[in-house]
Amino acid sequence: VMLADEHIYLGAAAAETAAAAGAELPVEVDIESGVGRPGPALCELAEDRKSDVIVIGSHERSIWDRLLTPSVGGYVIGHAPCSVLVVR
Repeated sequence: VMLADEHIYLGAAAAETAAAAGAELPVEVDIESGVGRPGPALCELAEDRKSDVIVIGSHERSIWDRLLTPSVGGYVIGHAPCSVLVVR
């Protein structure tokens, strides 16, 4: 129970931070928080909302990390129902 409570708290805190950052942008920004596999959840959310683009962050990883560790970005790029913009 404690782990689930912590995830809910951290998700709410992250959503607040994202909402504050999004409020400063000249575009509409939707904030969504959940628990589960993020790649499929992002693709499903984009399809449900008929999104034009998914913007995701990337970070430097070695070739071995990319080969051996599945990434959310890789999943989204391969399965998204819309364009995907990857930023570093």
